[in-house]
Amino acid sequence: MKNEQLAPNSISESLLNKNVYHVLLSSRENPSNLKGDLALLRKNFFENKRKGTKIQEEISKNGVNGKINGKLSRHNFVWKKHEGGIITEECFKNSGTYTLLIRDFNGAIRSKIFYNKNMLWLKTEYYSVSDYVNAELIFKPILSENAIERFVYDPVKKNYISTFLYPIPYDSSSSEQSFIDYKVQSDMLLVSMEGGEFLYCTKEEIEDRNKLKEEVESKDNLLTSVWVNNEEIISAPDEEEPTEETEIKETEETL
Repeated sequence: MKNEQLAPNSISESLLNKNVYHVLLSSRENPSNLKGDLALLRKNFFENKRKGTKIQEEISKNGVNGKINGKLSRHNFVWKKHEGGIITEECFKNSGTYTLLIRDFNGAIRSKIFYNKNMLWLKTEYYSVSDYVNAELIFKPILSENAIERFVYDPVKKNYISTFLYPIPYDSSSSEQSFIDYKVQSDMLLVSMEGGEFLYCTKEEIEDRNKLKEEVESKDNLLTSVWVNNEEIISAPDEEEPTEETEIKETEETL
C-alpha cells in the first residue's frame, strides 16, 4: 500500500504509536501473562507519564522459587527473571533498541520481544524446539493501520508466509467470551494496551466470532450456560412451581 493511499489518521492508529503492555500467543504463553508482572510494569510506566518504575518480587510456581528484578525508565529497561537458579527472562540493549529473551529451563530461547528506544513494542518472535535460528512465528505491527502482520516460517521453502490480523475487543473475564473461544478453538494472539485488551485475528475469524456473539446474546434470556471442566451444559428454564390451587385440585382428585 502506497503512502498516498493511506487515510489521514491511519498511521496514528498503528500499534507502533500505541502504548502496548504485552503481546502473547495463547499456545505459547499463559493468557494470564496479559496482566502479568511485565505487562503491569509497562502499564505503570505509560500511565504515569513515563516516570521510572520498578519491581522486585519473590515468586514461586509449581514448587520452583525465583525472583523478578525489573526497572523501566525513559532511557533504560532492565528485566531479569530467575527460576530455580536459572535465568529464564533477560533484557539486552542493542543499538538503542531492547530485546527481551525468554528461555526454557534448558537455556534454549523460546521467544524474543523487541522494543524501540521509546519503549514501544516492535515485534515478538517465537521459536520451535527444533530450530533456534529461524523464528517459527513472528508478529509485527504495521505502519499503515491498526493491524498486526503474522509471519509463519516454511522450513521446506525457507521463507515466511504472511497474514494480516485485525483487532476485536477481548474480555477474558466474560463467560460469553469463554463460550466463543471454546466454539472457535483458535490459537489466539492477545494484546493488552491502552484502551483495553484485544484479540488480533483474520477478518474471517472476526466474522465467525461476531456471529457467535449474536447467537449468545439472542439466547441470553432463554438459556443459561454453565461450564464444567471446559464443557458447555445448557440448562432449560426452571419448571413452574405448583400453585396452591393446583395442589388442592390434585388432592381432591385423589380422594
